[in-house]
Amino acid sequence: MPTRSSGFLIESSHGTKGNFEVVTPRTGGGVSHLWRNNDVAGFPWSGPAIAFGSTGDVSAASLIQSNYGAAGNLEAVVREGNQLFHIWRDDGASWRWQGRTYLPGATAVSGVPGFIQSSFGTMGNFEVVAPLAGGGLAHWWRANDGGQTWYGPFPFGSGTVNAVALLQSNFGSPGNLEVVAQVGSQLVHYFRDASGWHGPTPFASGVSGAPGFIQSSFGTKGNFEVVAPLAAGGLGHWWRANDTDQAWHGPTVFGAGAAQAASLIQSDVCAPGNFEVVTRAGTQLRHYWRDTSGWHGPNTVALEKACRSAAGGQAALPYGSGTVAIHMGLMRTRKVVLWGMSDPDGAVVQSRVLNPVTGALATPVVPHHHPHLFCAGQAFQKNGELLVAGGSGDTLAALHTFDPATQTWVHRGSMHNGRWYPTVTALPDGRMVIISGTKGTGGPIGSGSPVNNTIEIYDPATGTVGPELPLPAPRFSTHFPAGFDTIDLYPFVYVLPSGKVAVHSRNTTRLWNPPATGTSGGSWDPAQYRTVSPISRSYPAEGTSVLLPLLPAGGYRPRLMVIGGAGADPGPGLNENTPAVATTEILDLGAPAPAWQNVAPMATPRVMPDAVLLPNGKVLVVSGSSTGKADLGGDPVFQVQWFDPATSGWTTLCSTRVPRLYHSTALLLPDGRVLIAGKDGAFQPPAYKYPEHRCELFSPPYLFAGPRPTFTGAPASAGYGASITVSTPDPAAIGSVALIRCGAVTHSFNMDQRFVGLAFTPGTGAITLTTPPNANVAPRGWYMLFLVSTTGVPSVASLLQLT
Repeated sequence: MPTRSSGFLIESSHGTKGNFEVVTPRTGGGVSHLWRNNDVAGFPWSGPAIAFGSTGDVSAASLIQSNYGAAGNLEAVVREGNQLFHIWRDDGASWRWQGRTYLPGATAVSGVPGFIQSSFGTMGNFEVVAPLAGGGLAHWWRANDGGQTWYGPFPFGSGTVNAVALLQSNFGSPGNLEVVAQVGSQLVHYFRDASGWHGPTPFASGVSGAPGFIQSSFGTKGNFEVVAPLAAGGLGHWWRANDTDQAWHGPTVFGAGAAQAASLIQSDVCAPGNFEVVTRAGTQLRHYWRDTSGWHGPNTVALEKACRSAAGGQAALPYGSGTVAIHMGLMRTRKVVLWGMSDPDGAVVQSRVLNPVTGALATPVVPHHHPHLFCAGQAFQKNGELLVAGGSGDTLAALHTFDPATQTWVHRGSMHNGRWYPTVTALPDGRMVIISGTKGTGGPIGSGSPVNNTIEIYDPATGTVGPELPLPAPRFSTHFPAGFDTIDLYPFVYVLPSGKVAVHSRNTTRLWNPPATGTSGGSWDPAQYRTVSPISRSYPAEGTSVLLPLLPAGGYRPRLMVIGGAGADPGPGLNENTPAVATTEILDLGAPAPAWQNVAPMATPRVMPDAVLLPNGKVLVVSGSSTGKADLGGDPVFQVQWFDPATSGWTTLCSTRVPRLYHSTALLLPDGRVLIAGKDGAFQPPAYKYPEHRCELFSPPYLFAGPRPTFTGAPASAGYGASITVSTPDPAAIGSVALIRCGAVTHSFNMDQRFVGLAFTPGTGAITLTTPPNANVAPRGWYMLFLVSTTGVPSVASLLQLT
């Protein structure tokens, strides 16, 4: 049956008695969904869970259950900024929200829209009425008997309207459209019959929020019933006696406290049908109901989980990135270079330089055409320039650098073959290793885009690329599936304190001995270290990985960590609905018999997460999806966790706000916060098919744990095995010192982050640090130098170049 009343609360056909369903705007974009199970004693509410995302904070949403689909789809019209879009949930098949159709017209909307399915047409048209930013109202409809085309807007009315509630009544033939609108502190009534729109008729005052409006079963003709928040607090109930003079009565006041909006239904719980009201009041939903004895409630449901910053940190959305940040790199200037495709046009590349303190954006210099650098690999050279290898399209085999001083892209020549999804790693002496990726036409592995199963070394000193060096033959790993002999894409690669290079692909880690000098040679150790889980951890089943902190007290013992990932190997079994995993494994390469071992899992499974090494030595994990694979994950994870290598345990922190799925990134900043950005619209399921340009800053709990150590002096460069003096007002308060390499991240792997602990001795007004013993422990280049207090609070970093 068509839905004839509008609001953000409905009683659906799900369950024997019909569940209550609520949609409400959520901080961070999109809409949250809550539901009440009316078949269970106590009528428990579930949620909130994100239903779908959006490019910004949603201001209002209206919900119906339509006659589409076997079970009746949920349909919503949402105001995002000054425009409306329609989205629907396939109830009974995928149970996922689908589509994102913006309603036509260039007229800006405001306020709360009303949305129903009317009886017009065989299928029942969709009808929307919404306030216009310039005053008055407008009407749209979708002709469901034809091509499901939206028409409108068709303006009517006048004045500044804050909110609309819409229904189709039993007056007239085939039924008038009826609107109750909030105009300032008044409620007014419009109706549309065969001759057009009529009104407004004021009938209430003293209101302060969006109304709920139904035609009830009371009276022979069915009374009109309205509930709205009152400026004095609580709610007011008005009704129109449709059997007599059609005069409005009320208000009956009930409830308490301020609310921003109310939604009203008449349920089938008890005879003759209770009135059910849900209000939005700050971060709460409040549920009231009226039976034959009067109004009751409220029962409250939290829209956001309470979280203390001192225990869980804090997320904020201060500014935008100007583009989809598929790639990010922290430069020695303390600014971040970021780039990605101009979504949805993948043929256009955009890059920006972000000042993460102020949010100011600059556009880099591109001497010729802008190279297609997305889906490349990148790492910083020892001089602080970022080397970017490969990319897409005409950049598949290209080498570029980005100069932090001039903010300029420079073409540095070409590799022997293309590389789409390669990994780049800085060797101890400044040479750069480039490994994996696809060649041919680029793109995912296929007949036209085979894996580039080689290594190349680029020498910045000479600007030359050496010959393609072989990977293990005849197969990278005997643990790979039959027929997959090559390395996989975006492998996890680390320089070890021994000088060897650890390469992890799919489920196997192998060690490479790079040539001592030049760009030719090298050999592979025969050992193959297979993870406990046989499932791939590289693209497109990607988890994430870090080299755990290298500490002098442990002799800089190297331990690799892999985190999360998809629940199946690439293939037919890996799809949008495949559950991700929460598993965490560590490979201790300093053990007598190294082997991957399980440690405590994360609290939440996730595929395509990002891991960030923090100044306190912990590993922060953000973003990803609890189901799916790299480019098709539809269940975003907002929970933030950090892992303590000292205890091998996880702690759950406060959540982030914005859905971050494929093509999202995270990076440690010099002030100890974590910059989180990205998520494209081209490679997402329908509910998240929009480009994400908002940046999020996560402040870990240590930033709320007391005063920060400070520098009063620090050197800008240092050699290896040296003693250097750093001035600080309270040396006795310093508990640890860390060098963290300036990171460069893409596709859930930071190719350039590295944590090296430093031994130190407190003095008077200063501490004496001992730099790493050699470049194997800390390859040459730029690092953030953090002082960390005895209570775990980091300083703002000083930038130091290891030469």
